[in-house]
Amino acid sequence: MDKSRVYIGVTQKAVTNPATQDVHTASEIVPRLYISDVEIATNKSVLESLNITHILSVMLVQDIPKLDLPKQLIRYAVPILDRPNAPLLPELSGAVSFITNALIDPKARVLCHCYAGASRSPTIVIAYLLSSMNMTVDEALNYVRVKRGITRPNPGFVQQLRTWDEDRRHKDVRLRSADAQDLDRVKAQHIDYGAAIRVSLTLMPDRVISWA
Repeated sequence: MDKSRVYIGVTQKAVTNPATQDVHTASEIVPRLYISDVEIATNKSVLESLNITHILSVMLVQDIPKLDLPKQLIRYAVPILDRPNAPLLPELSGAVSFITNALIDPKARVLCHCYAGASRSPTIVIAYLLSSMNMTVDEALNYVRVKRGITRPNPGFVQQLRTWDEDRRHKDVRLRSADAQDLDRVKAQHIDYGAAIRVSLTLMPDRVISWA
């Protein structure tokens, strides 16, 4: 595993700023999830005022200024350039999982940044919205632009988002179909339906299947 892209324990915490055209701000996209540029992401006082607990850096690690920041902050790195042909697609699921798992803790606050907070980091946050809120790519892109006016993912990233979202939706349909078949087998075998439902909801709380 490439340790440069996984958990790099680094920095600390930070304070909410409204949507703005200014690159040097942290924009709260949904509660406890922010986008910023690298200047904000390496500003100790801002991170402390925003109470940031996790940072997702979407840029080459060597391009991030090395500062003396507290180690309790958890960082995930996606080392990629802002180019249309940059292979962001393989990184999306891991980055989305990092955000999703972090926000399970109600006290967690996640900052996603790249160099300017305009292309790479918004792309990651858009992918998170596709996964968590079931938005379309266009809906999520417009939503993030309302919250952070300088949002401009490059065309290659937008296309990779569409591919990722299509693959994700197809996979979800296949899983739902498999779940339905499993429950049909449970019914055919006269197993305790209530127990089966409880197990299904425990393992897959977002896949509620009604009995016919």
